[in-house]
Amino acid sequence: MLRRVVVENLIFFKGRQELDLDGAHDGSFHTLVGENASGKSSFVALVKAASDFVDNEEDFEIIGDDVTRSKAVCEFYFQDGQDLLRYLESSSWNSTHLLLGKVPWVSGLFSWFSDDILKFPMQLADLLREKFGSITASVHVFFGRRSFDPCAPRRCQFLYVVSEDEVLVIIKNNGEVTISVHDPLPAGVDLVDWCPDKTFLRKVKLGTPTNVTDTMDSGEGNVQKRLTRLVSWDSLKYRDVKNLIIINLLKSLPQESIPEALSLFHEITGDHSLAFELDLDGDIPLHILDTATNRSIQRLSEGTFSALVVSALVVQPLSRTVIFDEVARGMHPLQTRRLRTILMRESRRRRKCIITTTHSPEMVEVERIALIWRFQVLPSGYCQIRRVRSRYSVRDLHFIGGAEVREIFFARYIIWVEGESDKRFIEALLRLFDEGNAEVFKALSEPGEASKTSRLQAGFSRGRTADLSPSLDNLLQDPAYKRVFYSKDVLSSIQTAVRSCIVLSISGKKNVHKATAICHDLGIPHAVLCDLDAIIPNSRENSVQSQFDNCKGLWKRAFISNAKTKLVDEDQCPASKCVQDFTPGLIHELRACKTVAEVMQFYDQTQCIFTWRVDGGEIEDAIRLTKSLFGKKLWPDLSFEDIKELIVCLLQPRKFQERDPKDKDANKQPNPELLRCIFFLIRFFSESLKDM
Repeated sequence: MLRRVVVENLIFFKGRQELDLDGAHDGSFHTLVGENASGKSSFVALVKAASDFVDNEEDFEIIGDDVTRSKAVCEFYFQDGQDLLRYLESSSWNSTHLLLGKVPWVSGLFSWFSDDILKFPMQLADLLREKFGSITASVHVFFGRRSFDPCAPRRCQFLYVVSEDEVLVIIKNNGEVTISVHDPLPAGVDLVDWCPDKTFLRKVKLGTPTNVTDTMDSGEGNVQKRLTRLVSWDSLKYRDVKNLIIINLLKSLPQESIPEALSLFHEITGDHSLAFELDLDGDIPLHILDTATNRSIQRLSEGTFSALVVSALVVQPLSRTVIFDEVARGMHPLQTRRLRTILMRESRRRRKCIITTTHSPEMVEVERIALIWRFQVLPSGYCQIRRVRSRYSVRDLHFIGGAEVREIFFARYIIWVEGESDKRFIEALLRLFDEGNAEVFKALSEPGEASKTSRLQAGFSRGRTADLSPSLDNLLQDPAYKRVFYSKDVLSSIQTAVRSCIVLSISGKKNVHKATAICHDLGIPHAVLCDLDAIIPNSRENSVQSQFDNCKGLWKRAFISNAKTKLVDEDQCPASKCVQDFTPGLIHELRACKTVAEVMQFYDQTQCIFTWRVDGGEIEDAIRLTKSLFGKKLWPDLSFEDIKELIVCLLQPRKFQERDPKDKDANKQPNPELLRCIFFLIRFFSESLKDM
């Protein structure tokens, strides 16, 4: 059973990438997630190639000039020598692969699943039986590709079989095989990186592998001939290939396992109407019947075919490690959700290591978050594999809805919000960027607007504030608010980033740390939008609202009593845990803050946490519409298009002074906090891109 995988400086993987499939000997279900072209399928290909010592001579691109530092190694675990021999004796050739492997357009159909990745040279069976058959302790097998000669550009295939008493070393280089027995290695030596001394090796030339048809019994030979007769190369259709795969999977199962596989298939699909019957001696070797309508099925849907393949491979008693590339292909969400639960259950029940790549959040099981591996593309263009660590308990992961938690692993950027209203507003802003809204891009990139804004702010600072609310006056004098303009290239990059961004709810200020902790684990740039009570003390004696009232909205005047201790108190200021855990060197700067404005600026610049100034409470209460066409509409009444139109208007400074004295019901003064939030998020994306 697959226990560990190490890939270093090959294809897209620069540096060492390691998957420690801990607990694999007891069964485990691992999901590999990430965007397209993040290296998931390439990783699976490397695992298959590294574990095939029989006939796989494929070589892979090396990154860098140091050949000796490139490798792909898989470690397998067997309970004892007999366990190893049982696997060796049960390994068989897949007749369907033999039949159809020569057809180029068919090969892709086989690439997405495998339950026979560990392929030994059959000529070594007697040697392995002699040396390891009687061992009662565990046996570890290392398969891999690496170079043993710094001057050789090509990597060799190697196989180490390790017990307490000795190490069997087999190296295959350009078809020439050398075999040696090595004494037990000292404790702490990792065979993934170990190179045996050449003086221990003696060359042994193995014979030509026995043809698979020569080793088959008469019944298996008849099956092979029967399947060969079924294939018409000139008229081979996609449905025929799928039927041949189904035939091969079902016939490879022990007779008693076929009903079990079909039962599992029905559980995955949620439908018991399909029945399968093998008749290899008849004109139609596979009968598929819909028992509900009593009709014969000629074509299986992609999801139904996938479910049957999965069921057969999972039930197969001889397989130890099963790998799927996009296991849920063709399935609808309810089936995918069932499949996730079934694979988790069956991996433990049958003590199998099941690995699958996926683009479906439904395949991610939050309660087994330590078995999720995120593949991501680095700014350098190379791929990295990240794993969520146990900073928190499983229960903590349910601070947001389960489905939303799963989306974390598929995003390149994340914006966390505390309320549903905030979420609607941010999603509308991101949609405008995604669509490339001309008015938004013009407002952010037109140089002429800079001078208008400067004049507007200068006018306010000279005392033209009689008709403005304290909050708007405060905003336009606050150096934190700066009207920034961007080049078209930067806006285009932001647009691309927005398309890989999701907005998720943290469901309460005490969850700010939990949300950001996951992002730190996975290396995902993130921003947080929350209320002030997440970063400043909010007690009955000194509430945020009372501070606002006392300083008349001018936060520079809002001094925090006992700030040095209260600002680092997790109960009173939950966001302070982010500073203590992720940037502890900045604690002294946080303690030095005296006013609310200083604390807001600190979190904005060091933690990318935006907090709403108090101006009427929640976003839906504080909103000030800028167009009379909205009339008396309240925030919950605004459609998605209304919110997008509001954002467009907010980005036009001239709207600050618009008044319609005839309209007494609609206040067309904009909410400055919404405008400040827009520029905060634009800055978040632009700075994240710079960091990359």
